[in-house]
Amino acid sequence: MNDNFENEEMISPERREEIARQNLSKIEEVNSQSQQRGSIYDKDQGNIPMPKTKPPNEFQAHNMAKGNSAEPQPKPSKKRKIKFTEKDGNEIEVDDKTPIGNFGITNPGYYFVPNKLLPSNGDFYPNGYTVAYRSANAKEIKHYGTTEQGDYPEFSAALNYMIHHCCEVNMNLRGTTTSYLDLLEFDRIYLLFCIRELSMPEGTPPFTMEHDCPCGYVNEVPITKDNINKMDWSTPIGDDPEKTLLRYFNPEKRCFDIRTKDPNNNMTLYVPTIGTVQKLLRYVKREVMKKKNINLDNVEVFKEYSKLEYLVSDHKLLQEDIKGNVSLIKKLVSDINNWSVSKMKLFVSLTDQIFEACVPTVSYTCKSCGEVNSAGVAFQEGYKSVFINVSTDISDELS
Repeated sequence: MNDNFENEEMISPERREEIARQNLSKIEEVNSQSQQRGSIYDKDQGNIPMPKTKPPNEFQAHNMAKGNSAEPQPKPSKKRKIKFTEKDGNEIEVDDKTPIGNFGITNPGYYFVPNKLLPSNGDFYPNGYTVAYRSANAKEIKHYGTTEQGDYPEFSAALNYMIHHCCEVNMNLRGTTTSYLDLLEFDRIYLLFCIRELSMPEGTPPFTMEHDCPCGYVNEVPITKDNINKMDWSTPIGDDPEKTLLRYFNPEKRCFDIRTKDPNNNMTLYVPTIGTVQKLLRYVKREVMKKKNINLDNVEVFKEYSKLEYLVSDHKLLQEDIKGNVSLIKKLVSDINNWSVSKMKLFVSLTDQIFEACVPTVSYTCKSCGEVNSAGVAFQEGYKSVFINVSTDISDELS
């Protein structure tokens, strides 16, 4: 007799009862599997139910032995989540795919953007504001896709068109109408990639750009809404690490209150909104057209109105009269012309730093040397490539 089997005559009643329980347990397990997966019947084995699926491999068997699922578990979501306090005081966890219907907004198809997910953190918007977005339709993608490559003014106009049609903005200010014009220019790129994520079919490759690491390796860097960096106001102003723009940020006025040793050099600076830049650009273009024999390579008008956007607290203040004049612009130009040289130097340096902080960037790890780099968002195949990848082979879609 094979020593691997127990002699039935030598088995105690207790042992027989234990073996019976084990056999019953195995039968119940097989029956359960056959009901869940379906079964086939092997005639040579007395019609014993057999599972359709293959036996578990080593990885699956290891997981089953540990009491875990045989199948690999999905990777955890990398969506950035924050806690949001509703108007009634309830604190809930949301991400940028949370339907805005949860926040009393009834527009179907829109998704809520929590302030702390915006690159600006919402620090320059009034309390209680809301921003939501939806996917772009064919008309909007066509409008955006006709942008000329390398033409930034046209790209800016197409981007504003996309934000205008696909975003709902409410700045929660009584007695005034708010819109996409109240958004910071910096937040536009983030919202553009929010819209892209919803608009593109599932399985669409991520938008990428190339960036040269200092080590010489050319990396292909993906750009998504989740890896666009936040505004960084911690860069030292000069050699003193304690003096940063963050030090002068006024959360109540949502601006930078610059205080200097000479009170005459104090100034208040703002981060430009879409509306401020748009209205100033329109005004400057009109002033340029008034000139005759224009040399666009050296137009003093551009210099005269340069950097005014950092002095405007609200684009609604840039109201035109019936002749097209804007009194606030004339006043700001007059004030700047009367500044001291020291104040002008401060103004130029500080606004340059605000501009640098507002350039959208992404961080990535070099695949060659392992260093973490920061790269400005670039559209190397043209701005239209955000929605229309010009390098993609479309022949498979043709009959």
